[in-house]
Amino acid sequence: MLSNKNKPSFHSEIKQILDLYRINYTGNLQTMTTNNACKYYRKMTETYIQFWKDNLTKSRKLDLYKSFKMDYHEELYLKAIKNNERRTTFTKFRISNHSLAIEAGRYGNVKVPAENRICVYCEKRDIETEKHMIFKCTKCKDLRSVFLTKIKLK
Repeated sequence: MLSNKNKPSFHSEIKQILDLYRINYTGNLQTMTTNNACKYYRKMTETYIQFWKDNLTKSRKLDLYKSFKMDYHEELYLKAIKNNERRTTFTKFRISNHSLAIEAGRYGNVKVPAENRICVYCEKRDIETEKHMIFKCTKCKDLRSVFLTKIKLK
């Protein structure tokens, strides 16, 4: 068997994955039952979801994302928004991959403290976060009005 000769193989890759998830399987992968495979899949899924939750909790960013993303599952908008560019833009906004001051201030030669990442587009002098842009920024007032009108119509 290739896995016994320290050569990469399908068997050695599967064994490595099982080891990563602390699943002790000593049998022959060719004889693994569907029941065992399903059990291991569930354990790996549960382990990953716990990993996701722990990392989300520890994250110093993603405030907007954390405020509404409680469970690990595929989001409906991924299928509902048919336009790839819009879906990508929406996803980037959700995961804080944008150029608002709250994110832009994290990077560059001079890092700007979070409390100084102020919106330069309106007079409110709030920190330019996703929530500020969506709910408060006067520059986005007209866009927000159109968007909220569309939501009310549904």
